Amino acid sequence: MIAARAVPVFDRLLSLQTPRGAFPSTVTAGPDKAPIIDETAFITAQIVIILSELSGALDAERCARALDSCERALDFLETCESRSRRGAFHFYSRLAEARRLPIALPPDADDTALCWAAFVIAGRRRAGTAASALRRCLEPLPAAARQSGDAPWVGAGAVRTWLAMGGENPVDVAVNANIAFACAVCGLTGRLRDGAVATAVRGLAGSGTDPAHLRRASPYYRDPAEIACILHRASRAGIMRLRRISDRFSACEAADRLAGRPVERPLYCNAHGEPVWRSAALQLARRFEDMRLRPHPKTSSQPEGDCHDDAKIRA
Repeated sequence: MIAARAVPVFDRLLSLQTPRGAFPSTVTAGPDKAPIIDETAFITAQIVIILSELSGALDAERCARALDSCERALDFLETCESRSRRGAFHFYSRLAEARRLPIALPPDADDTALCWAAFVIAGRRRAGTAASALRRCLEPLPAAARQSGDAPWVGAGAVRTWLAMGGENPVDVAVNANIAFACAVCGLTGRLRDGAVATAVRGLAGSGTDPAHLRRASPYYRDPAEIACILHRASRAGIMRLRRISDRFSACEAADRLAGRPVERPLYCNAHGEPVWRSAALQLARRFEDMRLRPHPKTSSQPEGDCHDDAKIRA
């Protein structure tokens, strides 16, 4: 059951969705820069995952609203697919009217993994379709050849972040954990999943939550609580090796939860630390999730798109 106090959080979350279907974030390029409203696949996919997993705990009216919101968000995610690399996804939409930083980014492993996970969990794509796309887009990318600046724990099976050849392309443990999560959602086993899991385990082994180590191991993630959220999500999907590491980060997520999932907390950045993204929408979605018992993520064996009648919201 979701408490009545969760209803305003749900309503506020849906009110933030943009006309293009995205859930927004803000990005700040420096201490003297005004924040820019941003629309990204990355934030939107994560909120689709949360809303889809929780739709069965809503009454009929709010379930319908949540599913309609997810459909519009999924439409936005479709506009983030690469035109030149089928099945790969960009951080940004190709819609010219979306407000965003004027930067061109290649498709990347993180957005590709989370978009496919969102498509499967929300019921828009079949698990087998997602598994084939992940294998086609990400399996050619393991970091077999070491690059200058690679950490000692970067080994065979690690997946680099950008789906592009040349230039700086670090291995991020959180990105690899998201790949493992997406593989679990669509039932993909084998080299890609095993390599991503092993990379996250090696990169986080023995480090605790030391900020200096985490900055090197996860250059695109700004706060240990984000890594904790990723590990928790992957462990809930049944990846036992990440569950053991997730336990070490549980205090970080617990602190974020007890603080009410502060909307101003930094979430993501580029590999050099700037710019920094924040998202009231994502933190509200997590706050909504915190207000109920978390269900297990929908997997390929579960029915798609159902609105269950049990555990209704009591408004």
